[in-house]
Amino acid sequence: MEKETQIIGRYILAFVESTGKVSSVFERKTRDIFANNGLEISAIEEEGWYDAHSYAEAMHQVEAEVGEQTLTEAGAEQAKNVPWPEQVRSVSDGLNFLVEADKQAHRQPSGSYAGSYRYEKISDSAGRVGIVEHTPYPVANFEGVFKGGVRSLADSSTTEISSAEPRDDEQAAFEISW
Repeated sequence: MEKETQIIGRYILAFVESTGKVSSVFERKTRDIFANNGLEISAIEEEGWYDAHSYAEAMHQVEAEVGEQTLTEAGAEQAKNVPWPEQVRSVSDGLNFLVEADKQAHRQPSGSYAGSYRYEKISDSAGRVGIVEHTPYPVANFEGVFKGGVRSLADSSTTEISSAEPRDDEQAAFEISW
């Protein structure tokens, strides 16, 4: 991710809101951490653009101070509240939508943002997600987003997510079944 990359405010607000669904104490702590990184939540506008590196740094501090599991739970809460467009009719459609939404939520001076992760369909009830090597965001949050997204879209009540072998250009990968 380039130095001057920006992220749209609704992602910042969704993350902080999701922490409140995990715990009100966690949300207060998250708000303080974000403010210390130049992202005062009361000043964030949904359609405004903000420094993505500050967002990433705040998320890593939340992970360090509150814990990886809580960050994963917050990611799952974020995904539960995704307004799925009409064209999303399956889990695979949803995971592809999340990839595109991530790209559109970022802008950088050189043009298009390559994205934080990629999705590959393995079967009608399984897929693989790879987290791009230089993505600055915590992997634990992505894991939660995928888990929550699949749970909200799957016909099955059983969702499994497990670590997979990352490829050369990935920092982490997951296999997901539903």
